Amino acid sequence: MQQYKLIALDMDGTLLNNEKKISERNKTAILAAREQGVYVILASGRPYIGMQQYMQQLGMTGNDDYVLCFNGAIVERAHDGYVINSKMLQGKDAKFVAQHADRFGLNVHAFSPTRGLITPKANHYTQHEADSNGIDFSLLDFSLLDDHEPIIKTMIIDPPELLDPFAAAVPTAL
Repeated sequence: MQQYKLIALDMDGTLLNNEKKISERNKTAILAAREQGVYVILASGRPYIGMQQYMQQLGMTGNDDYVLCFNGAIVERAHDGYVINSKMLQGKDAKFVAQHADRFGLNVHAFSPTRGLITPKANHYTQHEADSNGIDFSLLDFSLLDDHEPIIKTMIIDPPELLDPFAAAVPTAL
């Protein structure tokens, strides 16, 4: 019988139910896997702070517990948020994305390690992101970002009927 060594679980739409909760069945299965020595890692587009309540519910707070945050851009130790690995964008990348989004009248926001959640204009998508993760956001014209400022993740956010034309015309470089 093959023994699993690691299980990585996506959160939204996979581990969490429609109420954004971990079911008792999932908790039981995760705890059973951990008792057998299997590493269980949470993976999400969320920031570390937006994953903490779930890590605590699962008892994933030790030095050997890790989380993949921001769609894998940052790997952190669950115990204290110590960054094990990161692969970030730069301010020039966020500017590039924002310029293309602006041409289509689309909303954009980004996560910065120093500024947190930022957006050029307030919108309900950014507010939802802030509320979902228990954080605030700041208004910032992306053209003011230094080209080399670290940026964790940049997102173009709008309904599919607005995003589809953009996706069809997106430049290869993006």
